[in-house]
Amino acid sequence: MKLWKWLGTLLGGLVVIGIVGGILLIRRGFRANEEPTALERVVARTVRNLSIPGRAARETNPYKPTPDNLKEARETFTARCAACHGNDGRGKTTIGQNLYPKPPDLLASQTQNLSDGQIHYIIQNGVRLTGMPAWSSPHEEQNEASWKLVLAIRDL
Repeated sequence: MKLWKWLGTLLGGLVVIGIVGGILLIRRGFRANEEPTALERVVARTVRNLSIPGRAARETNPYKPTPDNLKEARETFTARCAACHGNDGRGKTTIGQNLYPKPPDLLASQTQNLSDGQIHYIIQNGVRLTGMPAWSSPHEEQNEASWKLVLAIRDL
């Protein structure tokens, strides 16, 4: 019986914390130009990483960082990615700073430590509840450009 009492108290405490946190969040308001809290960043990154299938995470880039591939990759990055991520990949653009959550710093270890397959999956499929669009299309072959974008991100 003591275990049930302890679990009930714990559950009740969590409910109270959730209600108080929700009230504070609602009173503060929702703004896209604020920085996410550390907890939001950790949860979002964890959920994103867990949503990438293992087979996709293990894929390797079929393209090598040759001068021609890097040139094409940089041009694609400038056309598709720089508006939010910036030409330097740090995300300090007018659009990027007004997204919620903010675009990740592509030079940061949290991004650079992802496998090529994980980065490719994010580019191809986007990230729900963020400004990151899916760059794949059922009517076009975007796989080559997406893999080359991985080269651009690694080369930043």
